[in-house]
Amino acid sequence: MKNKPYEDIKVVLAEPRSSLRKEYLAVLMGLGCKNIIETGNIKDVHAALEEGGVDMLIGDTTLPEGDLSKVVGKIRHGLIGDNPFVIAMVLVSRSDKELIGKVIESGADDILIKPLAAAQLRERLLAFTRGRKYFVVTSDYIGPDRRSKTRDEESPVPLIKAPNPLLVRLSGCKGSGVMKRAVNRTLSEVNEQKVERHAYSIHWLMERLIDVQKGKIPASDIDMEHQFHRLNEVAMDISGRLNGTNYRHAAEMCLTLEQMTAILKKTPELAGDEEILLMGKLTSVIKRKCNGSCANEGLPPISAPEFSVAL
Repeated sequence: MKNKPYEDIKVVLAEPRSSLRKEYLAVLMGLGCKNIIETGNIKDVHAALEEGGVDMLIGDTTLPEGDLSKVVGKIRHGLIGDNPFVIAMVLVSRSDKELIGKVIESGADDILIKPLAAAQLRERLLAFTRGRKYFVVTSDYIGPDRRSKTRDEESPVPLIKAPNPLLVRLSGCKGSGVMKRAVNRTLSEVNEQKVERHAYSIHWLMERLIDVQKGKIPASDIDMEHQFHRLNEVAMDISGRLNGTNYRHAAEMCLTLEQMTAILKKTPELAGDEEILLMGKLTSVIKRKCNGSCANEGLPPISAPEFSVAL
């Protein structure tokens, strides 16, 4: 390989079994990796991500003190680390549908089932020098697009080209500046799409509350505390993503919704007709002002996509 795309990338290798960790480490070093943080626990993974600059994460989903797939989900949503587009390869110890589904929903790039031969790991790593899947953004998912063709046709979602540190290295760029700029550009695109998806989510959630108020849905069918909690959670996420998007003008309305739902999630019994009416108006305006190019108006919030996965 003329260029050495793995030479300058920062890799976190998290494998609880030391013998396997040595095997995987040998594969990485054979590809030219020099900046490798190896560990058998999740505490060191968190520390490495908080330090920043991580390009690739490889590890078993089941680690002492935690679940790696949950960490990947936090990475994708910008809750930990400085790069939501870290290449994430998650290893699982059994071919369990529920376990694999959980890893998929985290936004991992690749899922590998143990036992894993060194040659297989090397092949999957080299595949990233040829590119990675486009990302999609929904109400509760950020990650590679693995939707079936049928689902794609029913609810099209714009695709995002995730930054790939290996392709950056192959292009001859060194240092972290080029990658950081690529991450920032793509993050702005993700935030914009996330705001659009959330705007439809809060409107849909609010319509359910209004239907209860009007007697269209029995009050027993909805957990009011959970509904306000979800509204507050989404409103907070919108507020945190508005800077750098075309929707900064919605900041005051989102903040008002965030403040109201913060109170009502603790005391849902305080939600009278006046509060429901005001929040209904707020969510309608937020939806209208943050609609962007989303073509799914009137549909319920888009959840994590259905996947067709080849393992």
